Amino acid sequence: MKTHLKYYEIWVMLVIIFCIFLLGDAIGYNRIIVSQLYGLRSTLYATLSQIMGTLLGIVITGLAILLTMEKSEPMRLLKKSVHYKELFDIFISGCKRLATGTLLSLIALVIDSDLAPKLWLSYCVLWCVIITAIGLFRCMWVLKNVVRLQIK
Repeated sequence: MKTHLKYYEIWVMLVIIFCIFLLGDAIGYNRIIVSQLYGLRSTLYATLSQIMGTLLGIVITGLAILLTMEKSEPMRLLKKSVHYKELFDIFISGCKRLATGTLLSLIALVIDSDLAPKLWLSYCVLWCVIITAIGLFRCMWVLKNVVRLQIK
């Protein structure tokens, strides 16, 4: 993955979420979001941190599976290609995103409360969930194609 494209979707989603936040402030729907999150914040953030932590373990397991397949003939052929390093970069990036999402959800669980809502933190968690989902789908796509190579 080229360096300038590696973080492209992260920055694009950050700009989009920031624009939605500013637009919500101007239109007034941020107040609606704050009222809808009333009483749900702790459950939402706790659930997100549990899900992302579990998925982090699954992605690490997928990375371990890739490493154990290294001795097979299809993987030896793939190892000679320029895309071999990219497979591991995708999994490492997915791990970083899931770890960041877990940490951010835990921070939001502690800091964001119904008595003192921090809507910017809710938007940060939303951004992180979207970025994490993109990275997770990329990991699943890689694992599916590597398994497909093994089956042939």
